[in-house]
Order: sequence, then C-alpha cells, then structure tokens
Amino acid sequence: MLKFDSHVHTRFSDGSIFYNGIADLKMLVKRDKITAFTITDHNTTAGQRYARKACDVLGIPFIPGIEISAKEGHIVAYGIDTWKYGAYQLTLPEVLDACNDRNAVLVIAHPLDRRMGIKQRLFSPDIIKKINGYEILNGASPRPNLELLRSDRSALAGLCMYAGSDCHSTVLFCKFHVVLDCESVKVDDILECMRDNRKVRPVGPVLDIPHWVADFPPAFTRRRMLKQLEKRGKVRY
Repeated sequence: MLKFDSHVHTRFSDGSIFYNGIADLKMLVKRDKITAFTITDHNTTAGQRYARKACDVLGIPFIPGIEISAKEGHIVAYGIDTWKYGAYQLTLPEVLDACNDRNAVLVIAHPLDRRMGIKQRLFSPDIIKKINGYEILNGASPRPNLELLRSDRSALAGLCMYAGSDCHSTVLFCKFHVVLDCESVKVDDILECMRDNRKVRPVGPVLDIPHWVADFPPAFTRRRMLKQLEKRGKVRY
C-alpha cells in the first residue's frame, strides 16, 4: 500500500513547500507517514527535479505531476514531466488529448468548484472516456465537495475517486490523501495502479475548513517574505 497526497503545490507555483528544501519533505514523511510523494504545481514541472532528488534521498517513490489550467477548468495529470503550454492556452479536450498522447493519468481537480472546476462537463460522456478519475474530496473546495457527494454520480461509476489536499503550505498537506493498493515502487507500475478504481481509495473529511483557512497565510506570507530576501541576495537555493 502507498499513501500520498495527490494534490500538492510548492514554491515553484503558488505554495511554500520546498522553501526549506529536503527538510520540508523529511518533516512531512515523519509527520504524515507518507510512503510516496507527488507535486502538482500550476502549469509547471520546474520543481520536479528538486522533489525527485529529495525523494531519492529519503527512499520513497516520486510521482511526477502537474495541475493544468485548461480554459474550462483544472486537470491534474500524473506521469507528465515536461509541459510547454501556459495557463488557459488550451481547451479542456485539447489538454486531455495532449496528455493522453503521453499516456498520463488524468484526474479532474475540484470538479464542481465554480471558479476552477469544469462543473457539469464532468458528467459528459466525451470527457468521461478521456479521464481516469476525479477528486471526490478536495481540501481547498469544501462546499463543492458537499455538492459533488450529493449529486448523481452513476455516470462516473467506472472512474477512480481521488482525495487531494490542494495544499499550498504544510498545514493542509495530507489531511486529504490517497491510499493506493500497489506493491511496486516503480513509477510506471504506480501510474498503472492509479488508473484502476479498485486500487485507489480516497481518504479525508468532507469538510476541513479550519485547516483550509489556515493553509493559505503561511504559504503566501512566507512566499512574499522570501521573495524580498531573494531579491536582496539573502537567500540561496
């Protein structure tokens, strides 16, 4: 069994994880007992080499990931280690086709979120046939979680259900996570298991508003502070 938070943002997009380098991941492994790690930064894979190196040092598998901003909403893609498009450059079908051409695992992020979700398109047959799963629980979308749980999801029966914190600091990390029935630590084997709805189990509360509220100030306050120090030549990575 592998335990990992499937939706994580770092300092390479709009979060604060990895400002302390490998020490951040070492703390998360100890605190949350994760046995695998992924990052899903917005429209960039720049942080993957740092995360992969940290995972190698700590002896846990690294799952490459990215959260892509399509024009209609956000998609999390696993198995993608490079991405050349910017935010909102491609339509949802274009993103799905581009990722499927690279054999990625595709999960719709916070589907019913009014600002960043694809909303009712989640239930469209043309979308369902191109994705592997959807987030039934997302730490940054407490109200849409309830709406999705109360909706008729019979059309989604063959898809994997994921839970991801969508954390931007260590506060919310792993409060929502996935338990994956996979004995292998090889990335290709892990990705294959992530496509199988019998092997993916989402874990997390429906609502975790206190951690959700607390997750953002540490990320953004610290990021602004460190950017100022970096400009002054006080910080080196």
